[in-house]
Amino acid sequence: MLEEAGFKPGVRYFQVTKCLYGLRESGLEFYKELRRVLELGGWIASEIDPCVFVKENTQGEKEYVATFVDDLLILARDESKKELMELLRNRFEEVKYEEEAKSYLGYNLEYKNTEQGLEIKVNQYGFAKNYCEEHGISAGKPGCVPMQPEMLEKADKDTSRADQKEFASVIGALMHLCKSRLDIMTATAYLSQHQKEPSETHLSMARGIWEYVAGTLELGLTFRNTNREEMIGYCDASWHSHESAHGHTGFYLAFGQNGTPFYAASKKQTMIALSSAEAEIMAMFACVRYVMFIRQLMEDMGHTFTGPTIVYEDNKPAIFMTGQYHATQHSRHMDRRYKWINEMVRSGNIKFEFTPTTEQKADGLTKPMVGKQFLTARNYLLGTEVTLSGVRGGVTDGTEYEWPSVGHPPDREGTQQGQDFQEGKF
Repeated sequence: MLEEAGFKPGVRYFQVTKCLYGLRESGLEFYKELRRVLELGGWIASEIDPCVFVKENTQGEKEYVATFVDDLLILARDESKKELMELLRNRFEEVKYEEEAKSYLGYNLEYKNTEQGLEIKVNQYGFAKNYCEEHGISAGKPGCVPMQPEMLEKADKDTSRADQKEFASVIGALMHLCKSRLDIMTATAYLSQHQKEPSETHLSMARGIWEYVAGTLELGLTFRNTNREEMIGYCDASWHSHESAHGHTGFYLAFGQNGTPFYAASKKQTMIALSSAEAEIMAMFACVRYVMFIRQLMEDMGHTFTGPTIVYEDNKPAIFMTGQYHATQHSRHMDRRYKWINEMVRSGNIKFEFTPTTEQKADGLTKPMVGKQFLTARNYLLGTEVTLSGVRGGVTDGTEYEWPSVGHPPDREGTQQGQDFQEGKF
């Protein structure tokens, strides 16, 4: 009978009575038990993200617990934290508690009180430093940037082949670091698409990103008091920026126009756009998806939205098309899923507003930059206030360096239809 059920004769089988690390089901089983314990204390799991728990205290304030397996991050009053710790210690054998979290899941957390309020800096200093030391990576020369745009064309012509596993390892480490270092996200995104057959130039460029990181280990996301400003987004696209003629999407979400991004994305578009406006609509679709996710998550956390989320875009034809009830001769060929943007606009969840390209803060997520343009984009993405003579890649002793005023290359030329869209000709 056992053999019919798939068991092999002469092999011992054991029934596990506790969750053990390494077993496939362990994480889920632990979460189920943790959730049961938290619900006993009145904590309610979010329907959008079940790893976020919400509770209202006696003063009517919302309190939160974020979980990652057995690591919890608590945002609550002292009385609620004490009750929660008693609840956890009654069920689990060993519970460690840190009053002021200095790190969480490998992220360093630094706190600073300023005249404007509390300032929190998040970085991955330990991970970046250890990686550079283990692989013998030193800081690049003064004024270095994550990627020189002209190196992309050189890499495309390079027929040599680098070690695929080594390249994938380097890119994987960079992608992990991108969570707090948005300034290297674009360069990493451009290189990550070559993991199947990387050239020696691609590998050299990946190491060049780490040299830039080695000279800017202290950088990270700096969050400041934004006086309860609403969530906003900046969305941009680079048309035909890849050798395959695909465009590149870049966007980020923040609280207030001067807020530091809490989410950002930089990725190659999956379809070839026929115009710059079409490329922008693809980017807007990707941005709106995450906006709607965050809106629903914030509603689960007790926030009430009084109006649409503003997303800043620098292409007027694209904004015009998102407000149309019908397809035009320039948009009727587009995939149906992009019509969902129109629905979100008409329902009052999203509102696109025009911003000049010179003030488009997501521009640094669509293409590699150098010089002052890169420094400006980095300040937007990290929430830093570094001046032109401040700390930068490859400079660790405060030495001043004169940044060259070099612009980034424009998007590659496309069809006449695309030029008409840029000029606003319908």
